[in-house]
Amino acid sequence: MITVRQVQPEDIPMIQEWAKRRGCVLEPVLLSPHGFLAEKDGAPVLAIWGYMMLDVPVITLDNLYSKPRTSIKVVRAAMADIFRVIQDWIKRLNELGGVNYCVIRTFINQRAAKEAQKLGWKVTGNYAQTTIYCHG
Repeated sequence: MITVRQVQPEDIPMIQEWAKRRGCVLEPVLLSPHGFLAEKDGAPVLAIWGYMMLDVPVITLDNLYSKPRTSIKVVRAAMADIFRVIQDWIKRLNELGGVNYCVIRTFINQRAAKEAQKLGWKVTGNYAQTTIYCHG
């Protein structure tokens, strides 16, 4: 079973290691407080952060990392659940906060973009940089 929770400070070193294994650097000082962590049967498998724009109605998603050697089947399930939770989060922001975030956007690699497209996201861009978005 996949569950999604907020990233906690003690999760950061683990996710930094995931990023490092992919040749990336995850800088804690640059992370939004809106981090989401998907777990499969209690074990972390996927993380992403949401960044709220203040002058346009856009939520940008960034730092999408999966645990190395996690099967694509598990990553797909985790992506579906984590994106569903993010969409619910944005709906709550809009309902409770009087804001109107209407677009979710992220820059991801081509493989992740194909998976997001299967989940109903609109995909634009080229092979080097892909944007996925969903009207809220």
